[in-house]
Amino acid sequence: MQTIDPVLQKTVWERVLGTASAPVEAGPPPAELLRLLEDECAAATSYRRLSRRLWGRDAALLRAIAGEARLHCQALRAAYYAESGQRADLPPQEPVHLPPVPEALLTARNREMEAARDYEASAERWPSLAGDLRAMAGDKRCRAQCLHMLLGRLL
Repeated sequence: MQTIDPVLQKTVWERVLGTASAPVEAGPPPAELLRLLEDECAAATSYRRLSRRLWGRDAALLRAIAGEARLHCQALRAAYYAESGQRADLPPQEPVHLPPVPEALLTARNREMEAARDYEASAERWPSLAGDLRAMAGDKRCRAQCLHMLLGRLL
């Protein structure tokens, strides 16, 4: 049996009834994709740097999170190329001072939750990338839970 996507069903019924709220954009503007890409690459770098300040399974967890963020970077680079026809050349990242580990983990957790909401909103606006963006939002929520668990272990 084939399942029906509830978001697609809602969108179709809104159009049929004439209650559609806002027109859905065909694809994301490249500037918005570039912002998401920059944020994801910055997160990967910060997790990698933070993992060097821990050891054992805690460091391994942060390295795994950094690897997942790099995979998101690759997916967003591909989406950027598909939308703009150009490679995403990001400027080199300036090294930033990392606060103490517990504070950095709390900040990262909050940033991941905010990004998950941002990805969900973007998925609503851009149906062409909705599947990827929703998957990334789920990954971000999972990362936030891992960071919360790690923070609890360290305190």
